[in-house]
Amino acid sequence: MDLNSQYFRHQRTLMRAAASDCAGQRGTLISEAAAIARSIAGHQTGLGAAASTGWSLIA
Repeated sequence: MDLNSQYFRHQRTLMRAAASDCAGQRGTLISEAAAIARSIAGHQTGLGAAASTGWSLIA
C-alpha cells in the first residue's frame, strides 16, 4: 500500500466534503474518508506501527 497516496486521498476527500453544499454528498464523502482511514489503520496495524491507533480513532 502506498501510504502517501492514501493520506492524499483521505485529505482530498475531506476537503471535498468541507466544500460541498449538498448534505448528502458531504455525508457520502465523509463516509468515504472514514473507509480510507480504516484501510490506513488496518495496514499500519498489520505492520505494528504506533500511528495505527490514531487512524483507528479517525475512522
